[in-house]
Amino acid sequence: MRIVTWNMARRSQEAGWTYLVNEIKPDIALLQEVRPPTSFMGANLLYERIGDSRNWGSAIYVRGFPIHDVKIEKYRGWVVACEILLPNNSSLVAISIHAQIINNYVFPNLKNIFSDISPFLQERRFIVGGDLNSCRLIDKVYGTKYHNEFFDSIESGGFFNCHRMFHAEEQQTVWSWNTKYPYQDDHLFVSESLKEQLLSCDVLDNEHIRKLSDHSPVIAEVCI
Repeated sequence: MRIVTWNMARRSQEAGWTYLVNEIKPDIALLQEVRPPTSFMGANLLYERIGDSRNWGSAIYVRGFPIHDVKIEKYRGWVVACEILLPNNSSLVAISIHAQIINNYVFPNLKNIFSDISPFLQERRFIVGGDLNSCRLIDKVYGTKYHNEFFDSIESGGFFNCHRMFHAEEQQTVWSWNTKYPYQDDHLFVSESLKEQLLSCDVLDNEHIRKLSDHSPVIAEVCI
């Protein structure tokens, strides 16, 4: 099963969705900063708009499996969740997160999100991913400790870091014009019960991707 998280950056949505579905071909896609074209709206797409002046939000796209919406009202449009029903009659919870930066800081909001979703995920198989606006490198650049403390905390608390299993270092996923450092803002996690079934996890980076978004997708292959 191919799982992807991707911040689609609100630009070229028709082209971005076409590339996602026809080229990346995910079974499950956790998406941020999206405006799904009408042609993609359907039973296997969960989308919530943030609202206010923002005409975009977050989404979960699932290829071929029925889904049930799981409401997380506190972070509406920033966090969306669903339960995916698999052919073997088992289920999988998927959560797409776009961590909002509030007053120039991602903390404590990011920590609060994970604290709020953790009780629901206990004893469940899950995939969680998204644009967390956080990475370990930030602490090295600014001489802080909060980002490493956050990742250490969630990774010791049941959120298994897919990319870290296969790569010793973070890999750049954000390519904004003002990004001076190779930050990996985008991450994928699975429950401890799924970690032995991880086959790979990589950042997809090519010229076409960078035209579609200022973020690169993170893609994991999982045997489920």
